[in-house]
Amino acid sequence: MEMKTTASFSIPDEEMEYYNKYGKEAVEKGNSGEYEVAIKLFDKMLKKFPNSEFALVMKANFYFNLIASKESADLFPQPKNLKEVPKIRKFYVDYKNKLEKCISMLDKALEINSKNQGAIELKDYIMKNPMNEVLILLEKIDGISTQTKNISYGCKLICPYCRNEYTKMFGNKESDTKDDFIEVCPNCSKEFRVLVGKITLWRSRGTGVVSYGSPEYTIRIKNRIGNEQVLIFNSNYNLLHIKQGDEVCFTFKKKILSSQFSEKPFAILNATTNTYSLI
Repeated sequence: MEMKTTASFSIPDEEMEYYNKYGKEAVEKGNSGEYEVAIKLFDKMLKKFPNSEFALVMKANFYFNLIASKESADLFPQPKNLKEVPKIRKFYVDYKNKLEKCISMLDKALEINSKNQGAIELKDYIMKNPMNEVLILLEKIDGISTQTKNISYGCKLICPYCRNEYTKMFGNKESDTKDDFIEVCPNCSKEFRVLVGKITLWRSRGTGVVSYGSPEYTIRIKNRIGNEQVLIFNSNYNLLHIKQGDEVCFTFKKKILSSQFSEKPFAILNATTNTYSLI
């Protein structure tokens, strides 16, 4: 919601030249919705008269309108997962800082004139509405952040031998997680290799309507610390649902009569789409 101040001002004689030069135009621009232009004009006036009650209140009013025209606490994004919490929290904090900047201008004006009705009303509105809303959002997201300190990191796995589905737990620190490791199935006790990461390149050949043989796929996967591996393999299964940016987990069986693991993955578990495909 945008606000218009109800304040009336008596411009001091020493400010009149700058009021005529910048102040009048600033009010006109602000009232027509050109808030950024108005703010810059008031900045010129405040550079000469930093304690101008008129310029402080009007700049605060248009600065708040600028914030309100672009952002609204009731439309703020909510974190969809734990990874988004820091980014969303920063969004809330930035909004709160903008409101505090506006309040700071109003407080300075009220130090000059404690009875300035426009400053009183605007500050009261900001504190009771957008500031209160963003503080509630910060309290909620800080509660989520506190909970994450006690969580355990892990990844979903499906054994390529017995198809047992379970979650591999690493520990309570993200640094404890592993991206390429040998796993022992808790159900059948067989070993298999696991490769976890995000797909940064996905390319296929021979997946058209008229094609012969098994399609060839080239997939580049990046792990948590930024290292990449390229997998090239043929598959009898259609993997066209896999796309760049997906978080995936490849599993590898051992070669027949060998202790070495196959270079070709046996299956892919897509954590982004929650799908499981044989390869």
